[in-house]
Amino acid sequence: MIIVGCLSHKGIKRKEHTNQDAYATCLPGVFNRRPPMVVVADGMGGYHGGEIASQLVVKTIKDYYIHADWRHENMRQIIKKSIYEAHKAVIEYASKHDHRFSQMGSTVVVAVIQERKIILGNVGDSRAYLINQ
Repeated sequence: MIIVGCLSHKGIKRKEHTNQDAYATCLPGVFNRRPPMVVVADGMGGYHGGEIASQLVVKTIKDYYIHADWRHENMRQIIKKSIYEAHKAVIEYASKHDHRFSQMGSTVVVAVIQERKIILGNVGDSRAYLINQ
């Protein structure tokens, strides 16, 4: 059994800014036998569109993961490709909108639990921690 909890706080230094955190899970169920996946993204503070970028990153990665052929494709490659697709989505969004979004970006951490391993993908300064006994 896997239990996932999420808590987000924008921090004490950025009281006047919006929270740029985004997260999603893809947990196994009756119609979904994929290994569990969790993704967390944090928009780059100081740039316009950070909250949009983090939401776009999370949605793109989750969508890619849901449609990936995880039974025949290496999970590391799936994570890598999903992050690359998220990067492309942010660049495309920025190029189609106001010039204020030209510097928008996001960090990301993706974790997939496969058998007795955790496979991680990470870009930026967001972190993943393994906490045990």
